[in-house]
Amino acid sequence: MSNVLKHRYTSPKLDGADTQQVQPSHWNDGHRFEGGAAGDMLTRDPTDATFGAKWTPPPVAAVAASTWVPTDASGGGLVLTNGGCKRWKFEKLVILQGWIIWPSTALGTGALFSGFPDVNTAATHGGLYVTNAPMPMYLNILPGTAYVNLINPAGSVSYTNAQMSGVSFKFAGTYLTD
Repeated sequence: MSNVLKHRYTSPKLDGADTQQVQPSHWNDGHRFEGGAAGDMLTRDPTDATFGAKWTPPPVAAVAASTWVPTDASGGGLVLTNGGCKRWKFEKLVILQGWIIWPSTALGTGALFSGFPDVNTAATHGGLYVTNAPMPMYLNILPGTAYVNLINPAGSVSYTNAQMSGVSFKFAGTYLTD
């Protein structure tokens, strides 16, 4: 058998170094080897990537998708159409997706939306990306707020509500929260 990990059995010692043992440097002192007689060799299967260790990862609780409702944060009192906004939360990690349809308006203020679930404005860090939109845009979570600014990459300026009038766009992203 190739790639055999060899140990010389010397005693059932539970702690401390044993100068009689031959063991790889990545094993700490104090391992107890049972069975066999002095001088017997312990071996491992070279195809076992875990070196014989038995480890079961902790279970991840099943998390069902929940919905969230995007709201206008521009101060214009607009009613955004929710085309389907979902979120999943795993401890402090929130994964979300959204589909928002902007209402028809001539309002010239900057286009902002909010409504994210589980947001702690002091500790929220993350990123969003546009997955489908009729024009170039990126989304910017304003620092210290729960608002998202819709940015025109040409000149890095905010789109206005009038420019977003009737626009449907989809996005996804993640953020951390307390």
